[in-house]
Amino acid sequence: VIEDGGPSEQKLFEYMRDQPRSLKDLSNHFNVSPKKIEEKVHGMSEKGYRLIILPMSDKFMVITSTVPQANPPEISISELMGRHFCIGIASDLHAGSRHAQPTGLNKFVKFAYEEYGVRHIMVPGDPTDGAYTYRGHLDDMIPQCRPLARDRVWKTAEAEAELVDIYLPKYEDLRYFIMGGNHDRTVITNSGVDPVRLACDRREDFHYGGYDVWSIRLTEKSYVRLVHPSGGVAYARSYHPQKAIEGMAFEALRKAMAEDLPPMISIMVMGHYHLTNHTPEPPLHGLLAGCFQGQTSYLKQKRLTPHIAGVIIEMRFDDRGRPWLLSHTPVPFEEIEDDWKNWPVPEMKDPSYKADELEILMKFTGDAPQAPPPTPPEEPTTTSLA
Repeated sequence: VIEDGGPSEQKLFEYMRDQPRSLKDLSNHFNVSPKKIEEKVHGMSEKGYRLIILPMSDKFMVITSTVPQANPPEISISELMGRHFCIGIASDLHAGSRHAQPTGLNKFVKFAYEEYGVRHIMVPGDPTDGAYTYRGHLDDMIPQCRPLARDRVWKTAEAEAELVDIYLPKYEDLRYFIMGGNHDRTVITNSGVDPVRLACDRREDFHYGGYDVWSIRLTEKSYVRLVHPSGGVAYARSYHPQKAIEGMAFEALRKAMAEDLPPMISIMVMGHYHLTNHTPEPPLHGLLAGCFQGQTSYLKQKRLTPHIAGVIIEMRFDDRGRPWLLSHTPVPFEEIEDDWKNWPVPEMKDPSYKADELEILMKFTGDAPQAPPPTPPEEPTTTSLA
């Protein structure tokens, strides 16, 4: 039976996951008009369900690729020449993790907003904790976000997106620039739903930056590049930023030579490593962003201790819009055990999986035959010795 208004988005989603389906297939299966199906599918795409129409076909398909479907637009922050300007970095929030630190996160945003005048917070990856990221990962997730099975990961996406909304405070003129990381990707891989897209659709102050790399223009001469790489922590904290800066320098030089213009100057901010560090290579700068997640079982196995901290970047620009002075200020916090319990939690709304109540399997009609009376025991035989 199909409810009024056609099938639910989740029923459509589950049916399309099995194999590509045409509009006619969907319409016949759910017994609704093709127009109603088109409206539903369009709404699903806007909400973060990753759907495509196959080339040379009219069939819809759910995709689990981690490659963004479209590059995010550049966001210009104008009129910065000659001005003192601050941005905040709050990376690796891991909403949905038992070890998430939303209390420290809120204190950092409040401190950056009130004390430094920060109006732009950048999140270079892993705003959500994902699912099935490493062996034993489900044990590190809060019960309200833990999927019952891989085919329920779409519920994890919705719950974790809701937590991102809960954890990031709202201020009238504060904007967040949020990019996905390797943890968020696991939800796409397992379900086809983009949790970062879901989170950003919840609020107007959230700007969606896709995955891997996002360059946000500051002026015509400079930009901030958010990066969420892969791999483990290097022996020297500065190693990864240094190698990335080298690549950015060559990239800027190639573009400048091709366009016969001065090179763009960039500030690179790396998430993923859960450490803070500043590697200045003027005029380029590389920073590790810290995190807002405590020590997970995975980090314990690797003997790693995270830096629970946000970062404030203070910049001053010259008259041509190029960064002139830059300082890096980590704002550290102590880990709060089970901090997630101090905050509201989403409701997964999974169906009840109680055991079925079975009727009596067999019934007997008529009178049951009477059992024969028990036979009395025989008298013992005695033998006279006379």
